[in-house]
Amino acid sequence: MMRVDVNGIGLNVEVSGEGPAVLLAHGYPDTHACWRHQVAALNAAGYRTIVPDLRGFGASDKPAGLENYELDRYLGDLLAVLDAFGAERAHLVGHDWGSALVQILATVAPERVNSLTCLSVGHPAALAAAGWRQREKSWYMLLFQFVGIAEQWLTQNDFRNAREMLAEHPDADEVIERMRDPEALSAGLAVYRTGVRPETLVAPPLDLPPIQAPTLGVWSTGDRFLTEEAMTGTGPGTSAARGGTNASKAQATGCSWKPRTRSTSSSSTTWAATRAESRPRLSHAAPRLYRRSHLRPFRTVPCTPSRLSWRCARDGGRVSGTSSPAAGPGRSCRPVRHAPRSAAPPRAWPQPARSWPPRRRRWRAASRRRRSCRRAR
Repeated sequence: MMRVDVNGIGLNVEVSGEGPAVLLAHGYPDTHACWRHQVAALNAAGYRTIVPDLRGFGASDKPAGLENYELDRYLGDLLAVLDAFGAERAHLVGHDWGSALVQILATVAPERVNSLTCLSVGHPAALAAAGWRQREKSWYMLLFQFVGIAEQWLTQNDFRNAREMLAEHPDADEVIERMRDPEALSAGLAVYRTGVRPETLVAPPLDLPPIQAPTLGVWSTGDRFLTEEAMTGTGPGTSAARGGTNASKAQATGCSWKPRTRSTSSSSTTWAATRAESRPRLSHAAPRLYRRSHLRPFRTVPCTPSRLSWRCARDGGRVSGTSSPAAGPGRSCRPVRHAPRSAAPPRAWPQPARSWPPRRRRWRAASRRRRSCRRAR
């Protein structure tokens, strides 16, 4: 660990490895330690990692006053860290608030960025245009605006509410211990109080220049605080990443703290993001930040006489949920996904009389009795 003096404060920075520089920025309420698994993978792949504790977090200084936590101060710190270690250009990787910061940095200083990787937080314009579902999931951002109230809510009953928010965090106990310091607790919340002030809920999104660097977005399906639209969509007329773009959606349950997990996919995608020269550039008719992942194809089930009733066979195997002799009277078949139009319809198998429903059997029996009566007369 190294101590670097930048912009009048001291930052705690971890530097390791040799090769092209990769700057990794953490989010709330983490420190540089959240990247420990990715740092090992990047160093093994031949990259030098520069991982600071943002101001107000970890062992870095925590100056008093919200004016010291404006977003431009964080951006100035990141650029000063790159200068301190002689990195003219770097691959930027960010998670949570770190993702928002590196995206803004890529727009204001594109000459310093080789590639961009965003974990769990998309473009600011996409977040603003994600709709009510995302606003509901971001409820805590409004709570954190209330100085003193947010601190009390997090710490009451031995940090019960904080523990519920950090339920999926693998290092929740460590985070709670750092929150016991009132100065550290308020300094960590300062990034919300300056970055997402209440007026941003009604103000138009930031008019940022387009991101020129190749960009990779990574998010998990089970994130309690993020919708997929906040990663994949942008509002009309907003700026978007116009370099090479890619998207990666990890199948995980409740994984808002993705860099903390020892995940092969997380390490590999972070490493792949640094390979800007090998990533193809994608062009879009309508600019947007991320490209959607491949859709899962429909699964088709063949129609057989042993599983489908006379009605399903009569309609070419396209009726699901009908009675079946295999399932027993009054029961239903297993639902069947409809085959695509291009596929040939299954053969309509003839069924014996025993497979007819009870109403049809009663009707035939009544017809036989009427014919017998007519013959008797």
